[in-house]
Amino acid sequence: MKVPIIGGFSIISQAPSIYGNIIQIIMVKHKKAVVLMSGGVDSTASAIIMKNRGYDVIGVTLDMRSDILVRIDGYCDYVRSFIDSAKNITGLLNIEHRVVDASLLFKEKVVLPFIRMYSEGSTPNPCTLCNPLVKFRIALDVAKEVGASVIASGHYALTGEYKGRKVIMRGVVLDKEQSYFLWGLDREIIEMVEFPVGLMSKDDVMKIVQEAGIRIERGESQDVCFLRNTGVGDFIREFARQREGDIVDLYGNVLGAHRGIAYYTVGQREGLGIGGSGPWFVISIDAKKNRIVVGKEEQLYRSSVDVCDVNINACETDDIPERVSLQIRYRSVAGPAQISAIRDSRAVVTFERPVKAIVPGQSAVIYDGDVLLGGGVIK
Repeated sequence: MKVPIIGGFSIISQAPSIYGNIIQIIMVKHKKAVVLMSGGVDSTASAIIMKNRGYDVIGVTLDMRSDILVRIDGYCDYVRSFIDSAKNITGLLNIEHRVVDASLLFKEKVVLPFIRMYSEGSTPNPCTLCNPLVKFRIALDVAKEVGASVIASGHYALTGEYKGRKVIMRGVVLDKEQSYFLWGLDREIIEMVEFPVGLMSKDDVMKIVQEAGIRIERGESQDVCFLRNTGVGDFIREFARQREGDIVDLYGNVLGAHRGIAYYTVGQREGLGIGGSGPWFVISIDAKKNRIVVGKEEQLYRSSVDVCDVNINACETDDIPERVSLQIRYRSVAGPAQISAIRDSRAVVTFERPVKAIVPGQSAVIYDGDVLLGGGVIK
């Protein structure tokens, strides 16, 4: 019997079971998956699941110890610990492990923009930059090199189909759900990506790792991975001069003094150090005049928001539903909204109900139900 070759795999129609078994072995042997591995529980479980599905797994761990971060107390030790953890885990799982030097890319695409945006009065979310521009970009490069068809990570998200396209969707367990951080991924990556733990709870994930005989002592990742033993303001002060300035109300009346705009964010109430007829909240940050503008809680609400760097990856931009849900920060509840026509990667989003404390620099993430349509940066 002649066996046709399609896409590198042998295909036999109506073959005896012995041939079917041989084909299955061949196909499994040649399936490869790149798994982003941080040395933590979620990525370890993802690697175990992909291996159990029959993939040859290549674990990829990123070394992000750039020169700009060596002065941050504890950061280099932290990176070394998760590299060592991932190396140990991949050894126990008997899978290939690669450590990729991402220090320069991480510095240019994440750390420097983080410093710049805080210096300009914004509050960036570095994970939404790191995922598309560093982590998954490097994973894609490795996948192309080794001929892998899948890129997997430990994010609590799912994939599905929407208007004929593969898309990212919310994970099942909402208190762990992480699709918010993935709005920047492009179509090439989405077509390959899988999230093995997206249907699971944390307890489910822990059980998978424990049953594999692996013990992981690392705790949960923090919001900004490179802020080890330091706060945002002190970190920014290391690289960008912070000057004292005025805290003023909406009419320009001076109410107090601030110690540098990087120590404040829109919606902040604590640590303002001003009295009077409070409570006061940060309403906006005027970087040009080096002022913190405060007001009352009701003055934090907005009916619309300008969004830049818009990336729609689930459909064409002119095919976005008239009514969507918009999530303006991680762990907040998405609310009903309408999006203006997207031009030059910019849009105006109008809320059906006013929203409190819209923070420049954070991500505005767009959903149609549980389907991640895309997102942008609050301007």
